[in-house]
Amino acid sequence: SGDQTYLRFENLKTINGPDLRIYLSSGLNADNIVDLGPIRATEGNVNYPIPAGTDIGKYKNALIWCRAFSVLFSYAQL
Repeated sequence: SGDQTYLRFENLKTINGPDLRIYLSSGLNADNIVDLGPIRATEGNVNYPIPAGTDIGKYKNALIWCRAFSVLFSYAQL
């Protein structure tokens, strides 16, 4: 959208949990990530701005990650 790139979830449905964050990641762990911030919704459509200058080709997954307990809640391949 213009100069801004977004990660968009459509028809998202996940469970809630403590300290959930949205990450771009090259794997299914919290190494080599871009933190897009706290989860905004557990159902529906939602956009997360990707910081300018992010090489999105490096990241293969969008993670819903529980930072408090280092647990993967859900993911989608990009």
